[in-house]
Amino acid sequence: MELQLICDRRSGKRIELVVPTYNEEHRIAPFIRYYRNTADVVIFDDSSSDRTCEIAQALGASVYRRSGPEKSENHFVHYLHHLSLSQYGIYMAVDELIPLDDLKAADEFLRQKKGVLYGKRVDYMFGHRTRAFVSVAPRGFFVGSVTYDSSRIHAPYIIHPEFRAQASLTIEIQHLQVWHLPDTLIRGGVYVSYDVKTLLKSKRQLFAFSKMYIYPVARFMVRGFWKEPFRISLYYWSLTLLNLAMGLTCYLESKWFPSKEEQINQYNRMFESHLGELNP
Repeated sequence: MELQLICDRRSGKRIELVVPTYNEEHRIAPFIRYYRNTADVVIFDDSSSDRTCEIAQALGASVYRRSGPEKSENHFVHYLHHLSLSQYGIYMAVDELIPLDDLKAADEFLRQKKGVLYGKRVDYMFGHRTRAFVSVAPRGFFVGSVTYDSSRIHAPYIIHPEFRAQASLTIEIQHLQVWHLPDTLIRGGVYVSYDVKTLLKSKRQLFAFSKMYIYPVARFMVRGFWKEPFRISLYYWSLTLLNLAMGLTCYLESKWFPSKEEQINQYNRMFESHLGELNP
């Protein structure tokens, strides 16, 4: 794994937002403008072939170029423990929006090392808030609170036992989808394709697939079902229906739904509307 520093604009006094990017020149500008006065934006770029890095530097973000086979979450844990100036931060995607009030609360919470930060994902589809299932997952950490298990894709973070028992804070993370199938498959960067290639090269592919994908979900389902059978069952069916809906959406988008360019414009307008609230 290699992280090459291209541009450093970090203050070391604010929460750091670590964001993987790959060819995001059409969306990166409003993202950085929204956060740059509240947080240190740190871009992990997967060798984009467009102007992503140039735009990010011009708008005041710090930029690292990353390479190597490790998954992006592992890069985040490595960065947090060895390269971070503030020693606490949030891992997020460029198609996500955290309201600034929640971000400020997260900054205060993580700075005091009270516990792990969780993100409640709220989905938007084509600019409209959906009624789909909302997931909650750990998204913000400080140095010493987490390690990484490279054998797991789902829930790869291992929160240290002494911090699991502490209080946690949950904030809203709005997921602003742009459903364009070719881009969706590589949106997070080259590490996604590496996971698939690794699986196909393994000698015991069925076992590897079960360990990486099926086992973590099954363990969650079994453990939770005995406590709250209705809620877990609802989770399972909601997730299944959501995945089917997303697949159908990608398949039909060229005929019935807004084009990729129109969706990107909707995405940018959502960030711009939040910026307008800050500067009436």
